[in-house]
Amino acid sequence: MAAREILRLGLAERSYILYVGRLSEEKGAHHLLSAYRRLATDCRLVLAGPPCGRRYYGRLRDLAGADQRILFTGPVRGRLLEELFSNARLYVQPSQLEGLSLALLEAMSYGNGCLVSDIPENLEAIGPAGWHFRSGSPDSLAERLGGLLDHREEALAAGQLARTRVQQHYNWDRVTDRLEALYRDLLSWRRAA
Repeated sequence: MAAREILRLGLAERSYILYVGRLSEEKGAHHLLSAYRRLATDCRLVLAGPPCGRRYYGRLRDLAGADQRILFTGPVRGRLLEELFSNARLYVQPSQLEGLSLALLEAMSYGNGCLVSDIPENLEAIGPAGWHFRSGSPDSLAERLGGLLDHREEALAAGQLARTRVQQHYNWDRVTDRLEALYRDLLSWRRAA
């Protein structure tokens, strides 16, 4: 999607790393901020989502310090959210605790290269179509993130794999067809019993 709304935030196409989600401790944004602050990069960090609790949000603001490369957008939706996903250089999911992340699936559907913490839920979603780092480790995250920022084409290629993975495994019509087939099987099994 063409950049219009993100320009108002001072962002350009493929010039930022994106995180989308609640800003709560289990989502691991503090690890992302700690890792990012170690990198010498002009690629910005965008944290898009509502703060959950003043204390934790204050901690995140302290970690960001006066670093002008970091942008907290607050809650986003509509065209702005679509543009953020469409124009990110890389999507990062640093969760320490997660179900199947809809934000991660959405990032993948937009063709973003994705870097996720190595919790089982994230690894299941990303499969071979992205990268992971050791959950809860800013060192591991910084190392992996720095390497990916240095290899831009690799991230773009992985984004295409991610898009394909979402279409093959998480397409709504396919998922509902499979669920419907499962219900039919269960009903026929119950009748036979």
